[in-house]
Formats: sequence, C-alpha cells, structure tokens
Amino acid sequence: MIYTVTLNPSIDYIVRLDSLVPGITNRTTAEEYYYGGKGINVSCVLAELDLESTAFGFVAGFTGDAIEKGIRNDRIITDFIKLESGISRINIKIKAGVETEINCQGPHISEGELERLFSKIDRISDGDTIVIAGNIPNTMPDDVYERILERIKGKDVRIVVDATKKLLLNALKYKPFLIKPNRQELSEMFGVEINTEDDIEKYAKKNKEQDILRYILNYGWGLAGQRFQFAKFAGSSYKLSEMGDAFRILEKTLLLELVYPLISTSFPILPDLKRSPKLLWLDTGLVNYVAEMQERLLFTSATDELWNGDIAEQVVGQELLGASVTFGTKRMFWVRDARNSQAEVDFVYKFKSRLLPIEVKTGDNSRLRSLHQFMEESKENIAIRLWNGTFCSDEIRLPSGKQYTLYNLPFYYAGQLESFLNDKVE
Repeated sequence: MIYTVTLNPSIDYIVRLDSLVPGITNRTTAEEYYYGGKGINVSCVLAELDLESTAFGFVAGFTGDAIEKGIRNDRIITDFIKLESGISRINIKIKAGVETEINCQGPHISEGELERLFSKIDRISDGDTIVIAGNIPNTMPDDVYERILERIKGKDVRIVVDATKKLLLNALKYKPFLIKPNRQELSEMFGVEINTEDDIEKYAKKNKEQDILRYILNYGWGLAGQRFQFAKFAGSSYKLSEMGDAFRILEKTLLLELVYPLISTSFPILPDLKRSPKLLWLDTGLVNYVAEMQERLLFTSATDELWNGDIAEQVVGQELLGASVTFGTKRMFWVRDARNSQAEVDFVYKFKSRLLPIEVKTGDNSRLRSLHQFMEESKENIAIRLWNGTFCSDEIRLPSGKQYTLYNLPFYYAGQLESFLNDKVE
C-alpha cells in the first residue's frame, strides 16, 4: 500500500481577473477550486494512474468535510483525523497578469491528536511506501517529520519526502528513497542561488556526500578495530565509490585512519589498497563515549572483554600512532597471500630496518597461529604480543625448526615499543 501524509490540507480557491486594483471592489472573470496539499496531490495522481493509496492527515470544520468528500473515490482511501475545532485552510490564488497567493495557517493540532496520527503510521508494514509532503501548521513541532519516520525505522518501507528546507534536511538521516526539492528549496538548503541544471547537480551531490559522512559518524564507531568493506558499510545502501570517497574525506580530517594490509613479511613496504582496510578511529575515548562504554571500562579488569577484543586493537593502534615521530606514517597489518587463507597479524611495526609482527590478544601460544605463519615466512627472529598479562618472553620453535623470541608485553607498552626494542634488539 502507498500511504500519503498531508498534515495541512487545503481548498485552493483560484480567482481570475483582468487586473487587480487595490482599494476598490474587483470583479472576477472566473473562479475555480481544488482540493490541495502535496500529499493529497500525490494520491490524486496515483488514482489517475489506477493505483490505490491511503490518505492520512488532519481535517477540520466544513472545509475539512469538503476535502475528504471531494477526494474520496475507488482509488483513494481517506483516513483523516477529524479535529474538534477550527477549519481546514482556504488558500487564495489571485491570477491577474501576475499571480498573488494568500496561504492561510490552518487549524491547531494538539499533541494528543498528533499521537492519533502516529497510531495510524504504526500500521505501515514491510513493502509499503509512505509519501510525506507539504508544509506543517505553525502550531506543530518542526520535528514532526522525524517523529513520523522514527515510527517506521527498521521496517522495509520506501520513504518519499517533499518538503521545505529544515523539514527535508532533518528527514535525510532516515535515507529516503526519493526527495523532491525544487530550485528555490535547494537554494535555501545550501545558502546559495541555484540557477542552472549544473548548479542543481553539483549541490545535490554535495548534499548526498554530507548524508554519507553523517552515516559513517553515526554507525562507524561499532566497527572500531575491525576490517570492513566500503560496499554496504554498516548495512548502508550507498555505492562503494561514494562510501570510499567519504571515508577518505574523514581520514584527511584526522578523525580516523584506514589501515591497509601488507602481503609481504619484508621490505619494501607496499600496502595492498585493493584489500579490505581496517577502521581505526583516532580517539578511543570518543569511540567509547559514543558507544556508551564508559561505565563498563571503569569496572572491567580485562580490556579484551570489551567489544569482543576489538577495542584493545583500537587502543594499540592509537598508541602506535601517538608514538610515531613522523607525521603521516600509516599503521599496517599483515595478511597471508594465499587462496582461502584466514591468517592475519594485527599490526606490523617498522623498527629501523626490521619489520616486526604485533599480535593483540590473550591466550596461550597455540592460539597465535597467524603469528607463527608470519614468522615462518619472515627473516625476523623477534615477535611481539601485546596483552593484559605481565611482561615475559617465550622461545617458540616452529614446525620448520625455526626458532624466534616472542615478547609478551602489557598493553601500556604499546606507546614505548621504540625504547623497548632499542634495549632488546642489537
């Protein structure tokens, strides 16, 4: 079912004159009236296309009765809420060479009457379409479109919005299927004068870019320390190229870092930009704040318990960044370049002329399978594990017979690796 919502319907009364002279009685040459409101107009067009729709909204008084009776037919189901007081507005359009419009305010709508509308909205189900169009009475809160869309959030409902500046902008976070701003409304939204089709395309793209950036900032925190794909990021419907561009913008603002994998265990260092990156935000405190994790952080004794261990990787990544003395130095991790291989080492650390693996986890050495695979392919004889245990070291013998030293360091060593390695490595 298609549902249309018209919060402030009207009767549009059109009068035609040869000329309009203020201060005297003017005689019309013709009069017409139409039942108006953008949502109602959509229902009328759908009916002409032989498509059924249900019209939601508010009507009041004798004009409201006329609107409801006038639009009801075999293809338009009217399900308006009848207000107890006031009348639905009459808008006057004077056509006398140039057109002059006088739009009235409409009736008062109480919070209780608004709740009755929300109850109807709750009936909308998966597969339906909702069209929210037109302005709102000045007595209605300006977040009403958001409140309507919040009621259907999580349902598979196509959303169409046709509204003016703030009403439309506030609805964008619900990812409408279609919006229809006109040239004047686009100009208001962007604070510039839009005159050509090129201008419209340019600012429409800018608006979508802003929407994608907001989406990343709203939903990206939960993927801190994890690998991800640009396509369908956090369940979005945005294109791979659009999401990739937005992430690169945020990376330039130093809000986050895209960490790409290496497939080699030796120099030269060449990140594979075709593989899925890892998402590291540059402020772990902000990550935990947005995710409302502060209280759990205060009372946990094991960092790896939080976020299924991913927050530990996020913390280490931030510490490695903070310890870097060269601006622009990128974090890296390693993946094995083999078909169907799941081997992955959390970080690779460049120390002088050496490339050392870092694993961020707890558990005995048998769980360090990816680290062992890295060391089998590497010429290095040192590896690092950052964990929530105490400082110690293990001598590891691999199936090939190769031996290496695994240094197990508490998390707080992450920012002091340079000093530690200077003492341990010749």
